[in-house]
Amino acid sequence: MLGEQRVLLSLDSASSSRSEPDLIISQDLTSGSRQRVLGSLEVLWGQKRGQTESLVNHCSKKYKVASGSGNPETRGWHSEMEDADQTVEANTSELIGGIGRELAISCLLRLPRSYYCAVACVNSSFCSLIRSGELYRLRREARIVEQMIYCSCNVLEWDGFDPNRQRWFSIPSMPPIECFTLADKESLAVGTNILVFGRKVEAHVVLRYSLLTNSWTTGEMMNTPRCLFGSASFGEKAIVAGGIGENGTLSSAELYDSEMQTWTTLPSMNRARQMCSGFFMDGKFYIIGGKADKPNEILSCAEEFDLEKGTWRLIPDMACGLKWWKWCSTSCCCRE
Repeated sequence: MLGEQRVLLSLDSASSSRSEPDLIISQDLTSGSRQRVLGSLEVLWGQKRGQTESLVNHCSKKYKVASGSGNPETRGWHSEMEDADQTVEANTSELIGGIGRELAISCLLRLPRSYYCAVACVNSSFCSLIRSGELYRLRREARIVEQMIYCSCNVLEWDGFDPNRQRWFSIPSMPPIECFTLADKESLAVGTNILVFGRKVEAHVVLRYSLLTNSWTTGEMMNTPRCLFGSASFGEKAIVAGGIGENGTLSSAELYDSEMQTWTTLPSMNRARQMCSGFFMDGKFYIIGGKADKPNEILSCAEEFDLEKGTWRLIPDMACGLKWWKWCSTSCCCRE
């Protein structure tokens, strides 16, 4: 919505709406194995401390737009590791000496995601593993759920919060593109990406932050660019619906695949709407409220999209009970 600071909740595994129990970070990792892994990481980190200390600090520095270009500079972990460790050949067959690759990856799956930046700086093998996305794919398959909150409280600044460990961490700042410094922006967390949408005078702009590279790049544009839309994510997929396009309020919707970085046009909704809200529940996408194309027409209906059938279902009169609630609240009454 206009004028509000967006707070994003990103899940890097399957949706929590599934019935199977999810694994909690470090739940099934024995203390002995965990101590051995952390000890090995500490040894490796100590060996590389002189070369990589500056790289960890670099994770929180601002990324600048390349001189004379409108595209953000995308220098990430991989190039940084090449500078710091050009003589070390990546050996992904054995990440942590003595315990083998399979057990090492099993341990790293349960390492808090907020530490992945430091892990990527240990050596080229760890950097390649983080950038490949293999850990995130295996976490989804193992139903390892870790919630992270990403928020932007300043114009270009972003921070992450690990609620399990009550730990804040920084991510690179957005490139100083004018439309993001002078106007509102909309954001969406999906899979291992954060998408930020803005609009210049002549065109729309999309920036994409990747957890794999810890960097910002230009994102893929929607088939029908828009703003003031409703959206929600479900694992590595997201849906945006409604909003304002070049010709007014939209009824169209699109599906985003964060792994393929592609937009697919979905069937249109029954009603065009803008400034609406979206969410997933029980495997279905819902869009609620918003404004219609007519001036001052507030919509009291919602719509449900069935991903399997590819159809929308109109839910009328969603806000009928709000009239009673408005009278109740002004009369100092409470409804149990």
